[in-house]
Amino acid sequence: MMFREIVEAMKRGHTTPASIAREIGVDPERVRDAILIMVREGIIIEEGEGCEKSEKCFLCPLAGSCKEITMKSFRLKRGD
Repeated sequence: MMFREIVEAMKRGHTTPASIAREIGVDPERVRDAILIMVREGIIIEEGEGCEKSEKCFLCPLAGSCKEITMKSFRLKRGD
């Protein structure tokens, strides 16, 4: 199921719908829709606009340019 694949991709450090979609080979719109369902269910938390530098930035398709653009990122709820 795609929900499990999204969670596993997030555990590997992917935080944006675009990077998750690329990782699991699914259309980004389907990933965004699934993420919104998971946010409503309390599985994923929306981090908001932009992101913070972390050791996993190299996984982000926007690494190095995140200060110039606005994007939404997400994280798993603690304990997942």
